[in-house]
Amino acid sequence: LIQAICNSIIKNSPELKVLYRTGETFTNELIESIQQRSTAAKFRNKFRTAVTFTTTDVRVALENCVSRNYLHLMIHNLVKKGELKRIRKGVYTFREDLSVVGFAYPPFYYGLQEALSLHNLWEQETVPIVLTPRKIRQGRREFLGNNYFIRRIDRSMFFGYEMIAKTCTHLLILA
Repeated sequence: LIQAICNSIIKNSPELKVLYRTGETFTNELIESIQQRSTAAKFRNKFRTAVTFTTTDVRVALENCVSRNYLHLMIHNLVKKGELKRIRKGVYTFREDLSVVGFAYPPFYYGLQEALSLHNLWEQETVPIVLTPRKIRQGRREFLGNNYFIRRIDRSMFFGYEMIAKTCTHLLILA
């Protein structure tokens, strides 16, 4: 009977493809798709409060229960929907705040104008400068339609900073 139905479908609609699956394979694929939907919800709940996170963080937090390809597809779709924001390759956030960009380049601290602005000592809009001792390409980057700059400093010059809380985000600021 199933073979007759498939032959009829192929005859009447040759552009359609017929996929033969055993009952066991179909059941396993159905269960896997249901689990993956709950994986996306689990991911949102777990990382919505994180400042930034990497794909490795997600894979470890979800206890490697999803494949690498599915993880990248899920993140791609969330970025495309606008729920998730990409700061740089492999580093993401749910927040719509330019002050989180430094967390994509740990260890880091912000330049003088941004530090003054975060301490409410500078009222003008600033273009953040992220200072990091990491070996990373320097220059202008963009996040949420705003520019920010990455500058490298010598490791011996990386000292004298403190963590401050700003709207549930901890920032490294020059002390």
